[in-house]
Amino acid sequence: RLEARLAALKQAMQFAASLKCRVVTVRLGRVPSDESPERGLLLGVLNDLARYGNHIGAAVAATPSRESPEVLATLLGEVTDGPLGVNFDPAAFIAADSDPSEAFRTLYESVVHLQVRDAVRETDGSILEVPVGRGEVEWDALLALLDESGYRGWLTVDRTTGNDKPHDAARAIEFLRRLG
Repeated sequence: RLEARLAALKQAMQFAASLKCRVVTVRLGRVPSDESPERGLLLGVLNDLARYGNHIGAAVAATPSRESPEVLATLLGEVTDGPLGVNFDPAAFIAADSDPSEAFRTLYESVVHLQVRDAVRETDGSILEVPVGRGEVEWDALLALLDESGYRGWLTVDRTTGNDKPHDAARAIEFLRRLG
């Protein structure tokens, strides 16, 4: 079903470009190891999407799973046929047992969108998404890094769990405004 999924993604990229939206975020999934045959397939797909995005004016921004920022940076460096950005999700780096601020320092040149989510690691190793400001993300440090790097892209609040998502999102916006 890969061909159908790629066709749908390219259609979404074309639609985004028609709206003058220059970034389309996609979930990357697990990054295969260097020696895995799946890595070559993933790189082929990412290079194809990068070429297509370059042609139509809408770049793909990959949302990481639980990869370290170094693994993601290496993968991005292997995409040679056009731009491929990062949809920076601090909660994903908490899940990867990485410090989001350090992850941003590693990836800042590729960050084209920031997903505002927060999380905590549970004692059993699982990850729990929590309202922004109540997790392990040090938002004051991360916002300072965004400013220092010259980032001028979107910050999109994305509350994916919880019983009061709309109010959690509104509180996240207010929280960020107080810090900013």
